[in-house]
Amino acid sequence: MNGRPTRCVEFDTVRGEKTSGNELCIDKYGILARIHANDETISNSDFFLYRGTYLPARIVYEQNDLRMELEQTKIATDGPFDPDLLSPPAN
Repeated sequence: MNGRPTRCVEFDTVRGEKTSGNELCIDKYGILARIHANDETISNSDFFLYRGTYLPARIVYEQNDLRMELEQTKIATDGPFDPDLLSPPAN
């Protein structure tokens, strides 16, 4: 998957009379590459090392006709944390 050796496990989720076929894919390093469950698919790729663990730089979420692509980076910072960092602007 995306050029990385990956193993996938197929499983069913049963809710009453409804059964959904699902799949969980993990690469050789134990990193979750893709999960398909309950008509949703989340694919992770372009991993980077951050504080001793690998995180996906690219995440694709799909459900029916909805597709969202997310890109992320993380940077370790030193020094005090600004408590207003996530507060919305006044205007």
